[in-house]
Parts: sequence; structure tokens; C-alpha cells
Amino acid sequence: MGSLDGPIAAPDTTTVGGAGGASGASGATPAPAEGIPGVAPAAPTVTAVSPSYTRTPTWMWKSGGGGGNGTFRVRVDSPDLSTGAVETRNAFFTPLMPLTDGLHRLFVAERNDAGKWSGPGNAEILITAGPISHYPFDNHAMDVGINQNHGTVKGPRATPDHLGNPNGALLFDGIDDGISTGLAKYGVETNATVSAWIKTNPAEDGLFFPFAGQMGFMTRNGKEAGFYVSTGLNSSSALAAVPAGVWTHVLGTFDGRVINTYVNGVLAATEPHPGKVEWIPNPSFGDYRGLGDEFWAGALDDVRIYNHVLSVTEIKELFESK
Repeated sequence: MGSLDGPIAAPDTTTVGGAGGASGASGATPAPAEGIPGVAPAAPTVTAVSPSYTRTPTWMWKSGGGGGNGTFRVRVDSPDLSTGAVETRNAFFTPLMPLTDGLHRLFVAERNDAGKWSGPGNAEILITAGPISHYPFDNHAMDVGINQNHGTVKGPRATPDHLGNPNGALLFDGIDDGISTGLAKYGVETNATVSAWIKTNPAEDGLFFPFAGQMGFMTRNGKEAGFYVSTGLNSSSALAAVPAGVWTHVLGTFDGRVINTYVNGVLAATEPHPGKVEWIPNPSFGDYRGLGDEFWAGALDDVRIYNHVLSVTEIKELFESK
């Protein structure tokens, strides 16, 4: 990303040779220091919390202590601060325009009283606000999330999705249908959200996705569904009523203490379960262990896996976005 486009929220913030954006007008400003003529100040020390689960994260910095006067230039993803940079006397920066998921680095330089600019200090943030894996199941098992952990379809056939789009979901027969994936890093042992649209089979029981035997959704008699978590020798599930044979949005969260199940955007079941999931296997769908020994019957659409717990507002928005 080059320059940041957008309005300037902070009254003591300007843009160098182009548009820029930042939020925050009352941050602490380093005490001015006298510059030495002809000598550039030391680069600021930039810090950030990573990963970030918001697309408008905040970076902070301190003066390098080498003669700067508390005037800074900042720019996301480019060390060229001569144009397109934001000039500010704040000691923090939050972009007004949301950043994309992935790695982003903020570069910060400081000026002294002689007009000399330091080299840029910098810090990197990994943004994972979106799903770490996302399977739309539009007649395929491609992962369009960060992991790109694509699946191999073994049997499920295309079916209309929860919006009625033809071939927009996958139907599992409960006999030998499944989807297997490769090994990927998820980081969901104590912070996880899994979301999906499901259509249950009235006579179906089973744990059907995504982390077989450790964490995922299960159904009972096609009339209950809920999030399941196993931590060592202990396992629990938060089951809630769902209509059999009807597309329903289910979402499960686990924060290392409590399992929650949401149905159509509303909290429907909760179960205390302190602990940490000991290991996360390769995701599989429909096939319990990915080994062909237990299968689930029903339809799946738009599965999303997050490595953090979504807020109540985010859960409601996800359901309403369809």
C-alpha cells in the first residue's frame, strides 16, 4: 500500500505532497529537543501489537532521542516519506481507511530544528480481521481466506445454497462423502470462531467439521447443533435447537474458558469449558477424521474459521450479511 487516502481527522496532522489519513488528535507529543545543524536526528522507535484483529490498527512511537523536535512523517507500507506521507506531532497513528488482511509496516521519521529528517523507524502488524480460512463451497473446496488451504472433494455434489443460488453449496450423503485439506497453521487452541450455514438431515448425528475430534460442529438427531471442544481428556459441547432440513446459520466461539453457540446471530447455548485444545488436525468436512470411518449427511455452505473470538456485533453482522 502506498499513500493513505482519506480525510484528516487530527487538527495537528497534515499531508506531505498528497492526501493522507490518521485518527487521534490528543496523543502524547515528545518534548522538543535542540537539533545539531547538519546532523539528522535518530530514527523514532516504533511499536505495534501484532496480530491485529481490526483493519484500522494503531502504531505508536517514541522519539529516537537524537535531537528531533517532535515533528514526524509517517507512511504505511513505503519508506519513501518525501511524498504521500502524513506529517504529525502525534506519537501514534491509526489509518482512517481500512487496511487489507496481511502484513503492513508503518515507517516513521522525525525532524529536528535544523530541518533535517531522520531515517525511518518502522514496525510491522499482521492483520487477520478476516477468516484465517474461508470455504464458500461454490461447487468447489477452495480456501479464499488467508491460509489458502484448499480442500479435495471426494463425493459431495453441488446443491443450491442458503440464498437459493444454484451450485452454491455442497451436499454430503452420509455414506462416503468428505472433503480433506492439507496441514496449515490456525492458532485456534484458545481463541476461535467457526461460522457456517448448514442444512441438517433429520436423522443425523455426528461431529462433521472442521477439526475432527478436537473442535467443531456436531449435530444430534438433525434437530440440535452446537460447537464442540476437546481439551485433553475433557470435552464439552454447547448444543442448541435448529430446524431440520432448513438452512440455518450456526457459529461457535471458544475463548479458553467458555463454549458458545449462536444460531442465526443469537446466542443459543453456552457451556463452561476451561482449557486449551492440545492439537489441531487438518480441517475436514463431512468425514469425521478425514480417514473415511464416519460420515455426516447434510448440506454445508460458506464455512469461515477465525483465529480469534468475534464480538457479538460482528456475529450479528456476519449473519445479516448472508
